[in-house]
Amino acid sequence: MKEISVIYIERILQVSVGFFITYMVVNYFDPSDYGVYKYVVSLGSMFLILVLLGFNFANIRYIPEYLLRKEFGKIFFQVGLFAIIQCVLIVVVMAVVYTLHKNEIIGFDKRISIIMLSVLCLLYYIKSYFCESLYVALSKRLRLTYFRILLYFIQFAIVYFAIKVNFVDIKEFLIYIVAFSGVEVLVLSFGLLLILRRILPGLSVESFSLKEHFSYATNNYGFSWTNFLRDNAATIVLVSYLFEFTEVAYYSVALIIPNIVRSFSPSKIFSGFLMPEYVKSYARDDDKSVVFDGLNFMGKLNLLFLIPALIYSFLMFHPVIEALFGVEYAKNSIYLGAFLFLNILALSYLDLNLLLANIIKRSDLVLKINMLSVSNVVIIIFLHEMGNISIGIANLSSTILTVFVFWLTVGKIYSDRINFHLFSKEIVSYIVAISIFSLIVFNLSVKLYAVVFILVSPVIAILVIKSKFFNIDERESIKKMFPSKIKGIV
Repeated sequence: MKEISVIYIERILQVSVGFFITYMVVNYFDPSDYGVYKYVVSLGSMFLILVLLGFNFANIRYIPEYLLRKEFGKIFFQVGLFAIIQCVLIVVVMAVVYTLHKNEIIGFDKRISIIMLSVLCLLYYIKSYFCESLYVALSKRLRLTYFRILLYFIQFAIVYFAIKVNFVDIKEFLIYIVAFSGVEVLVLSFGLLLILRRILPGLSVESFSLKEHFSYATNNYGFSWTNFLRDNAATIVLVSYLFEFTEVAYYSVALIIPNIVRSFSPSKIFSGFLMPEYVKSYARDDDKSVVFDGLNFMGKLNLLFLIPALIYSFLMFHPVIEALFGVEYAKNSIYLGAFLFLNILALSYLDLNLLLANIIKRSDLVLKINMLSVSNVVIIIFLHEMGNISIGIANLSSTILTVFVFWLTVGKIYSDRINFHLFSKEIVSYIVAISIFSLIVFNLSVKLYAVVFILVSPVIAILVIKSKFFNIDERESIKKMFPSKIKGIV
């Protein structure tokens, strides 16, 4: 329980600190400079996907087994061999990029130093492979969470110092971002060394066949790339080349509220509470219908939260963005934001299907079906002359297509599937009631709506919980999530 609480606190801090940093950066730089900043960070993410080769997942998968059997030499051999292969690839990639850049075949904006970008990419790699994957592999996820909480405050302090004290330009600000990445690596490395000192008796190397490990890494590498093609970072890199950096800024701002909503969706928050019970039952009886029951219950909870959250967020989007970031951002991101809100609903179903595939050990389905995410890139390229709304259309279309194919494929294989529930009588009534209430109160007063909706929407949600939409077992599971004093209300 302590670990879950700390993880949730870390998530809240991540969202909160990230929001305040975004607020400072967006209001300090002009849209073009902010677009450059997001582009550089996204390039770092793309470089990371390229060079990790899925080996970070192999560490997380196999190192716990070595620890259990006290085969410490295998840990050093696996981590070391993978690192050598990755470093060779890093040298090759950087050599190719430098050569193409020198011969003016590819170019970077004058505000971006290729040396700075290279250092940032290297720090991203060290943090992800040598630090984060090993913390998880060594079952020290809680320790990693504590360090992340500390680093959020350090990040905020560095950004605040750069903007509010030193009044840096964008080129100098990117150097501060590199400096923070360096601090991340130092802090996480120091903590990891302390862990290794206690867990491992000494330095030893034991070679063995890694054929199975390479196969596992390859599958995860493919999944990482297909997932990345739908990711915000990939979209930002593509938009940077098809549009101006200002469009990157508008897209990044349009993502802020949808991403906050998604971070607190039940499938992100409560899966750790609810799904283990269903997974244990499946492991005991090999009854896949139990897993479908659990995930369909999670889908109902998603709708219970997301419908009011998305309606409220969409109506408040323009006034909030205008108040925080100005008229220009509100005007140029409102329509794009509408598609991104709908995409959050579609992504909630995708999350459930990915969770299903992992539980029933069908990672092959994830890799094959998720290849449809390339449609995100294709649609943006094909429709980019429509402006930034093409980004929203592409994101939403790509997600819906992938979810629909999952729905068809899973239903065909298992004669069961994760249902949408959107057209059930209770959910349609739920949508209509919240929409009518929202439109009436919002048109009367935006400020009144901002407060009253938060008070009224839980009451409507409780009525849905008490309806036939949830069965008796599901209602009992919901009650367990609330403190004893308010269980009677639910």
